[in-house]
Amino acid sequence: MWWSIAAKPPRFTTPDVLDGCGDVAIAFASQTFSTGFGQNFVGTWTATDYCGNTATASQTMHVYSIGAAQLLGVPADVTVDLSNGETIPAVAPVTAIDNCSGDALPFIYEENSQQIDPCNSVIERRWSAVGLNGATVTETQTITVTDHVQFTANITADSCNSSNGSVVLTPATLDFVWENGGFGAMQTGLAAGDYIVTATNANGCSATMTVTVEATCNCDAAIVKEVRKNTTACGVNKGKAVIHLIQNVADYHYTWSPNLGVPNIVGNARNSLPAGHYEVTIASNSLASCVSVVSFDIEDECPDCGPIFTAAETSLTSPQGPTDVCLPVPFGLASGYEIRVDGHLFSGMLEPCDPHPVKLYSYTAVPVGGNYSVVWQHDGATFYTLVANLSELGAAMNTVDPNGHWLIDAAAKELLTTKIYGDYGQLSVRQNSTGVVTNLGIIATTSNSGTLMTLPSGSHTVTLTNLATGCSDELLVNIASEEVEARETEAVEEETPPSGILVYNGFSPNGDGKNDYFRIDGLELYPQHELKIYNSSGKMVFKTGNYLSDWGGSWGQNNLPDGTYYYLLEDGKGKNYSGYVQVRR
Repeated sequence: MWWSIAAKPPRFTTPDVLDGCGDVAIAFASQTFSTGFGQNFVGTWTATDYCGNTATASQTMHVYSIGAAQLLGVPADVTVDLSNGETIPAVAPVTAIDNCSGDALPFIYEENSQQIDPCNSVIERRWSAVGLNGATVTETQTITVTDHVQFTANITADSCNSSNGSVVLTPATLDFVWENGGFGAMQTGLAAGDYIVTATNANGCSATMTVTVEATCNCDAAIVKEVRKNTTACGVNKGKAVIHLIQNVADYHYTWSPNLGVPNIVGNARNSLPAGHYEVTIASNSLASCVSVVSFDIEDECPDCGPIFTAAETSLTSPQGPTDVCLPVPFGLASGYEIRVDGHLFSGMLEPCDPHPVKLYSYTAVPVGGNYSVVWQHDGATFYTLVANLSELGAAMNTVDPNGHWLIDAAAKELLTTKIYGDYGQLSVRQNSTGVVTNLGIIATTSNSGTLMTLPSGSHTVTLTNLATGCSDELLVNIASEEVEARETEAVEEETPPSGILVYNGFSPNGDGKNDYFRIDGLELYPQHELKIYNSSGKMVFKTGNYLSDWGGSWGQNNLPDGTYYYLLEDGKGKNYSGYVQVRR
């Protein structure tokens, strides 16, 4: 069946169903299909009886339209950029037809232009047609017209701040005005910086661009050919260093760290340098960021100085009067040392100390001349070093065994120490020029290795300086006079000094809760005080800066033997007190 779109198609009617098996169930479904000139509607019925038998029937209704107009060939919207040479398109050849019969229909064309600004406008084109059914169909095309001025810049950088930069602008058909007063598409002799350019086309439209001229410079970093230098004398600023480059040294600037010594005019050399480590930053004069760094050391001729004294401080006791002090320098070598007491040259008599045990290596068999490689076994470790001559051997051994206090007797060709309990093994010395190796064994013996001097009671600073090497060391010597009367084990109150400090010279640390600690009253008035206690051999066994009368005669975790001990109390205000304390359990 066919229906016109002007009429409404009839509704589908449910058909009659006959069945001999009882009641029948009917199901309905519809579908719609588009055709060239309308639509097809299809209805389908399915009947199912009680016995499960089915039967189907369908009806198709054809619906067609008449008189609807259709516009053909209407173009899409477009944007036209006149600055790129594009043009406004011609009006498209649009046609109108009846969409049922395909017959041509008349149509109406309209065009409307709107100027947004001097360089932008919009054109709207409209086509309209009326169909046989009286309905009007309208379609449009929008054309956006722009006249944006666009230009590019070819830039040559300013080389090494020489004002030789340049800019070429394209297209050259535009009129260019530069903010710096210039005109035209080309500018030369430009320094590094920003330049504002305005370009205008024939239609009067313009655009502005910021042109940046960069500053470039090829980094010709300094290449150090060599650093010529010399050593400086011990403690004297006589070092010198000269930096040689592959390039011209005058083309660079030199920054020395630390800034010591006297520079030359260019700056690549300095005199009067002290020993130490130096770093020099070398920057190009044409490009400050073009840098390189060279580092080197100025050596000195100072020997490696080991300690001379085995301790920094010692305490001695003696009857009233001067006391003998044994310096750790062989008597035969004492003339090679400067001896000062409290800053003054010692002018008293020197003589040998009593013989005492020493350990020594005799190097009489070692060939003389050239430098030496040394391998030394001591205290379970192996020590390797290189010395320029045998006179440096003692100082080299003291760098790894400072408590050993190794002395060298050049006349006897002996290396000796008073540290008789050290575990010293073989000392191998190789003369590098010949390859001869001499193995030295440790020898235990006695020697007058000390130099005896006499000092009065009190505290003294003894300074020894080796005149050959310049090495020196200090020893604080505390000398107290022995007391004649024996002290009781109970605490005895000494006379209270004007300072308000009261020292008790005896105690019995036996754990009975009575007089178990060395007592000093009045220290709260001297918060910066310091107390030191020494045994009869002069070895410090106790030290504190905040004494609370709590020393019970111990050394670390061990109890000291009964006997007489020497104390030295500094009140922190420039006054010292010394004396003895008896320990008896």
